Amino acid sequence: MRASIEISIKTDEDLIVGLESDVTVKLDKEENAVRIPTACVYTDDDGSYVYVIESGSKGKVTKKYIKTGLADDDYTQISEGLSAGEKVISDAEAINYEGEVVKGIEGTE
Repeated sequence: MRASIEISIKTDEDLIVGLESDVTVKLDKEENAVRIPTACVYTDDDGSYVYVIESGSKGKVTKKYIKTGLADDDYTQISEGLSAGEKVISDAEAINYEGEVVKGIEGTE
């Protein structure tokens, strides 16, 4: 989603033409949401998905489609398709593990 905003700067200093700045605008916040690192979310023609280590299939790596909510550069809210406690693979090579049986490694997220 893209949006245009106008920012007014009040300063006694002279501004330099062509000066650039990065701005973060927090638009919304949701409490008690399931969230994962944004880098773990992939998309294809069928929608957004993640790779998870299925607990019921003895550690099999599975592609799981999800619905996302609020997102920023760091985290993405998962509104459907993933529950708290599921093990999401953060390795960019996860596609190569699909169908394989792996042992989960507990992360800090």
